[in-house]
Amino acid sequence: MGAIKLLVAFAAGAGCGIFATRSYFASKYQDIADEEIASMKEVIDRKIAEDHMDKEITDQYHKEVDNYISSVPPTKAKPWPKRKEVEESPSEFDAPFEINTDEWLEDGYFDKLSLTYYEGDNVLVSDDVETDADGPFADVEDTIGIDIFEEFRSGPEDEIYVRNPNTGIDYMIVKDPRKYNE
Repeated sequence: MGAIKLLVAFAAGAGCGIFATRSYFASKYQDIADEEIASMKEVIDRKIAEDHMDKEITDQYHKEVDNYISSVPPTKAKPWPKRKEVEESPSEFDAPFEINTDEWLEDGYFDKLSLTYYEGDNVLVSDDVETDADGPFADVEDTIGIDIFEEFRSGPEDEIYVRNPNTGIDYMIVKDPRKYNE
């Protein structure tokens, strides 16, 4: 009978040990799982708040841009013709150069623009009504080159052709002995 008591006591002790161990680890891992879940909830809540804030900032930015655009008056000046894209894009340091009549007449990559030089008052004007909204032509150096212009102005030619690879425009300049204001 002593052996049966011993066996029952051993079984009861093992049962209690198993129950206690199971309870301990179940509680321990439940606490770990609860902490992980709480941490993920915080991360998700923070992400939702950031996304909401980002949306508010983006909406505010778009409102400010729209207000600015609506407050800026439209410009009255008409732009010069845009440069056509060329197969071989020229360097920004390519200077304007004189071309012959055949090159001017070619239907190439360059736009055409006629200018008139009035000798009487030394004024260069575009013949294109759309681009000449502001009167005399102001940017001689960057468009046709000051050296070419000075040569033409003092020379006997009545007409000269200039190609500017930077603007993508071929210019025809015609000399007129009158004054611009006449």
